[in-house]
Amino acid sequence: MMRVIVKHANGWNMMRSSTVEDYVRGLSLLRKACTGIGRNADEIKISIGVSGSIEECQRKLREFAHRGLDLAMLRLPRNKEIEYLRNLEWE
Repeated sequence: MMRVIVKHANGWNMMRSSTVEDYVRGLSLLRKACTGIGRNADEIKISIGVSGSIEECQRKLREFAHRGLDLAMLRLPRNKEIEYLRNLEWE
């Protein structure tokens, strides 16, 4: 799958990954694959799903931001979406 991504895609959603460690591993694989075909890995935008408690999501979002993640998609608890978003602090 990574070969297809680096050859044809302009974006990659790291499905089933919501830890910083998963992101760092995936980013490393993407960069190696891009180097192998002579493509700049920065041309491929990366997104990842983030879930957990409000505190966990805030920590993950800060860590992802420091590592250059392009887009995070919050997976909010059902029937608590409004409450959750009200309590989530943005920097």
